[in-house]
Amino acid sequence: MQSRIVDGRSTSQNSESLHVNHARFCGACGKPSTAKYCDTECYRTWQRSRPVEDRFWAKVNKQGPQTATAEGVCWDWTSNVVGRPGFLYGQLCVHGKSVYAHRYAYELEHGPIPAGLHILHACDRPICVRASHLRVGTHADNLRDAASKNRFNVPRPNHARRKLTEAQVTEIRNLHRVGMLQVELAERFHVTKACINQIVNGKRRVYNAPQLQREATHVAAS
Repeated sequence: MQSRIVDGRSTSQNSESLHVNHARFCGACGKPSTAKYCDTECYRTWQRSRPVEDRFWAKVNKQGPQTATAEGVCWDWTSNVVGRPGFLYGQLCVHGKSVYAHRYAYELEHGPIPAGLHILHACDRPICVRASHLRVGTHADNLRDAASKNRFNVPRPNHARRKLTEAQVTEIRNLHRVGMLQVELAERFHVTKACINQIVNGKRRVYNAPQLQREATHVAAS
């Protein structure tokens, strides 16, 4: 029993009834719970019961940055992402299937995306889901867009950027013919072993390939 003063009078109340009055209930199953949901399963059940569109907008920040290539600020996805740093794409579950958030955003505004087509970002920010920043395009369009933004300039070690002269290419092939190993050639000319492999097999410096064929024919005939 607990006592309290009401209008100058002492009253008693059962502690059990106080606990019931202040009990919390799970938002999914309705059972008494000390938290908003009983457990992870109940939380997921509640999530699945919500309309997908409601879940989507609850995870969008409409106060993203302004970019020079698109009108208006970006609307950034704030939940699950996939990709690599700097190129993260939003992801959500739609009817038990994982989909990209920006593709879902485009479909909300424009309807289904034709099969085989990509969604390109005018703002150049994959995390953005603002429909006005998105446009449909082919795989070729996507590659051209990436190339125009220098997406294909992958950093490489300094030695891999070094250019070999025609004399060095010829020397590499000659040394390989007399038995020098590819790994030794790579160390000697400060390039990768893969580069040496392409040179000695005629896959690099394509304009020299006919010369290689003539040399091979001459060796076979001799």
